[in-house]
Amino acid sequence: MNINDAFLNKFERFGKQYDFLNSNVRILIGFSGGPDSLAMTTAFLKLRSKYSLFIACAHINYHLREADSNDDEKFVKEYCFNNNIPLYLHDVKEDISDSIQVKAREIRLSFFRKLKKMYKLNYIALGHHAQDQSETILHRFIRGAGFTGLSGMNAVNNDVIHPVLNFSKDEILSFLEYNKLTARTDLTNLTNKYTRNKIRNELIPYLKKEFNPNIEQRLVEYGILFNLSENYFKHQAKKEFKRAVIIKNNSDIILDINYLNSCFDILKFYIFKEAWIALTGKDKDFYSIHYNDIVDLLESAGGYKELFLPENIKIMRDYQYLIFRNTQTYQSPIKEENRELTGIRNIFTFNDRRFSMQKLKQLPEEGVNLGYEQVIVDLDKIIFPITLRYKNDGDKFIPLGMTNFKKLKNFFIDEKIPKIEREFIVIFTDAEKIFWISGCRLDHRVAVTEETKNFLVIKLENLGDFKNRSAERKTKKRG
Repeated sequence: MNINDAFLNKFERFGKQYDFLNSNVRILIGFSGGPDSLAMTTAFLKLRSKYSLFIACAHINYHLREADSNDDEKFVKEYCFNNNIPLYLHDVKEDISDSIQVKAREIRLSFFRKLKKMYKLNYIALGHHAQDQSETILHRFIRGAGFTGLSGMNAVNNDVIHPVLNFSKDEILSFLEYNKLTARTDLTNLTNKYTRNKIRNELIPYLKKEFNPNIEQRLVEYGILFNLSENYFKHQAKKEFKRAVIIKNNSDIILDINYLNSCFDILKFYIFKEAWIALTGKDKDFYSIHYNDIVDLLESAGGYKELFLPENIKIMRDYQYLIFRNTQTYQSPIKEENRELTGIRNIFTFNDRRFSMQKLKQLPEEGVNLGYEQVIVDLDKIIFPITLRYKNDGDKFIPLGMTNFKKLKNFFIDEKIPKIEREFIVIFTDAEKIFWISGCRLDHRVAVTEETKNFLVIKLENLGDFKNRSAERKTKKRG
């Protein structure tokens, strides 16, 4: 088998393995004119009729290398014209010399995705090869990346594919030589101005000479293992994330700390990352330093704690809740004004809570202990009107079983009721006093005694967002 056929066979197997080489697939190729993109474009061209592919090329002229940049564009134009390949050009007018690599990548992907959407293409193909992969892994290792970074580039990352990722530089150059093709050379790759170039030109040759001549291949293999590990942990974390979630909406994700504590540490990292992705829409920029900060938050002493991460993410630990919040999209729920009841109401609502009242002449068979969602009070000790409201500064009451007043704030702290929940607990007052902290505790002054003749049952039927409290608090009896 000649060099051309061997290259194409390997190219096809790789495309089949990662499911991007199929009939009638529409592919946009990022074509710089360098050896990697030229070999990739040529391979797709040779397979175009076999798979009925639609291929198009996109080239960006950044004007960073003066006449050489224009010669690159001319080369790409001639190749595409001679081979009947549609070509889309983008001429960069702005100065990107301050942050070339970052800005060039942003411009490139923005242009490619615009074309992909406009022409209803399936994939964007980039010409990174095995040496690029090994450089990427080493670069990220030096920067302290975890599994996500050390897995390197994926062969398929959503709509971006790397069809020559498993080819060595020698294989690519041999393929071009066999087909009598001469690629453009970017001389800036030979300078050591950037860290990545230093890795390519100095570090890898040193490692090959002094330690392992096959270091690049080993790094690529490690990348595959890290990628397999990454995929496994992500798959497991998605399941654990669903189990840990108490509330999930566009701005808040609330996790059960008790459940998190039952998970392996490595899964916690990926669970936290799932929350990050859900709120930011970005599958990147969540690093081990952020994970460590969250763990420190979880392990710190005291009640309510918080920290801030990039992308407007605020993390709060509130007793058994771990809350991820996007502060940019978060809107505080609108609280209903105080509700006044001049008499007994069978069923009524207050914000997202639903209450019912029933007057009885005798106790129900189960007695007074109906759980934290229902209470029985001595109706004759209630002085109408009844007012429903939220907490105020300075609130105090006499908790059932006590004889002295207690500040509501201290009661919440002692009961370890999360701060995020306190704001939405409905307080029942009559003309003189607080008589029920709904879902929490009755006031001693309205408790049923042997002398009680008229009973009032008040039932809380819906706790809204907080109806999924932890099992521990659900089973705790409150008068």
